[in-house]
Amino acid sequence: MLREMAVMHGVTVSFILGKQAPVEKWGSLPFAINEREDLYGTLRLTFSDGTTGEYPIGEKSRRSILHQLGRRSLVDCDNSPGEEPWLYFWTLDDRIAIARMAFIAEIALLSDDEIAAPYHANPEIYRLLATAEPYEPLTVNGRATAAAMAAHFDMVGSEEAAIQQATHALLVFKDGRELYSSCSNPDEALGFFAMDLCAGSIPTSAFLQIEDTTDYHEAYFVNMDAIRFVSIPSEAYHRHTAPEEGEDE
Repeated sequence: MLREMAVMHGVTVSFILGKQAPVEKWGSLPFAINEREDLYGTLRLTFSDGTTGEYPIGEKSRRSILHQLGRRSLVDCDNSPGEEPWLYFWTLDDRIAIARMAFIAEIALLSDDEIAAPYHANPEIYRLLATAEPYEPLTVNGRATAAAMAAHFDMVGSEEAAIQQATHALLVFKDGRELYSSCSNPDEALGFFAMDLCAGSIPTSAFLQIEDTTDYHEAYFVNMDAIRFVSIPSEAYHRHTAPEEGEDE
């Protein structure tokens, strides 16, 4: 009932309740962790090879981007030896992203008044997809929620594409090659937690471990020097990296 009301009114359950859940409850929270942020519009990144990416962002993300770019200005450029700057931002379509600044040719911030922001769903839709059971039919209760989910499938292409978006990280290499990495459990999300901690300035020749970081039989690493862009699913990432209740006791 609460999720149905939230989707009908374009808000989140936490907005209806008037409070955010504490971090230690994120792993078991039945509703969206991410609050619906006030819309700003579009972040457009044009990379050095001419390819572009457009991302729906809110007001807080816009302010963060402007702050980071202010530190990279001609007058006040903050360079650290052995580290390369990355642009860190989060989007309204459930992504946390970093982009290598050396491979960005142009950055544009465009308000929704100027140009319509890219499509993004209600955070409660991403929450349902992030916790979908593999190989099991997706269960959606409520007429408004079911309609919103069906519309989301149409917008992103299919149910499979929607689940992949909500459960997998995307890594784009310098040559444009794409690699998807699952973030469906805490072990798979652990490597991205380390990346998130130093996302603004990643050391050179740093290796990111992807997939299951505890698997004895198989281990996969990606050299971040070969990567120009990474985005991870926000709901899944926060859910799987949050401390458990009583963990620090």
